[in-house]
Amino acid sequence: TSGASTIILSAGMDVKGFSPKQKQVFSVSAGGIPGSVYLTAAKALRGSHEWESSSDITLATAWVRIEPTVQAHTTVTGLVTPKLYYFRHRSITPDGASDWDDTLSTMVV
Repeated sequence: TSGASTIILSAGMDVKGFSPKQKQVFSVSAGGIPGSVYLTAAKALRGSHEWESSSDITLATAWVRIEPTVQAHTTVTGLVTPKLYYFRHRSITPDGASDWDDTLSTMVV
């Protein structure tokens, strides 16, 4: 056992299993108006967020930049309906850009 566990056990208390904080997952949901979506991601400590959309992920050049945000969420409007769109996100911190989160898709209505 670790030093902290030894101290806790010697005080007659139980040591509970450690469960690391779960990473908030990038998500996409229907927006409040037709042709819109709401994107959310994990907070970026002292950072910002980059978002992109595409209607054809087979073309690397098809990704369209969405306005970056400081908040871990954004609403995208003006999308063509009904149409399947793909979205991706990454955080930008003082340490640099993270990898892109897994790409998500949704039918925009």
